[in-house]
Amino acid sequence: MIARAIFDTSGCDRFDIVEAGLISDKESYRIGEAIEIRLRLRSNEPRYIRLFEEKWRSVSLSVSPKEFRRYHELKGLVEYSIPGSERKTDNGRSIPDKERIEKIRIDENNPYELKIAGVIHKDIDTGQIVFDFREYGRFVILQRGSLFSIAAYLRPIDPHPLDPLEDYSDPIMITVTE
Repeated sequence: MIARAIFDTSGCDRFDIVEAGLISDKESYRIGEAIEIRLRLRSNEPRYIRLFEEKWRSVSLSVSPKEFRRYHELKGLVEYSIPGSERKTDNGRSIPDKERIEKIRIDENNPYELKIAGVIHKDIDTGQIVFDFREYGRFVILQRGSLFSIAAYLRPIDPHPLDPLEDYSDPIMITVTE
């Protein structure tokens, strides 16, 4: 009975079984330009995903110099703030607090797409490059460079107890010039 409860994933939100990819509107940007990232979620077979109606509660971005890094690996490279990342939990399960949840059907031919708009600018005081995606995350790059990795982090509403809670999209690479 205990093993069944542990391995039963029905009723749990899982992004590890969904193909998550990012697309940028361009491959190269200049300081001061707007940037648009699209998160595409699809599945080889029909399934439902659940996202908060306020999408930033389910999705945030990660920006790092050169190669993809998880949030805990960004220390010394990037200062960041992610609104909504501190969520209440109860034994590893998120507490919706009467929040509106959207149930979305996806399959191979009907992916879900979320557009995330932002801007790339230089901090006036420090001269550091800043990626500002508003509620999806703000990233101040601490190292010089022109090549950056962007990935989406997906937060399940009701995760399985064994889910590592680190469901990321495949990263994309972009360049930024002065």
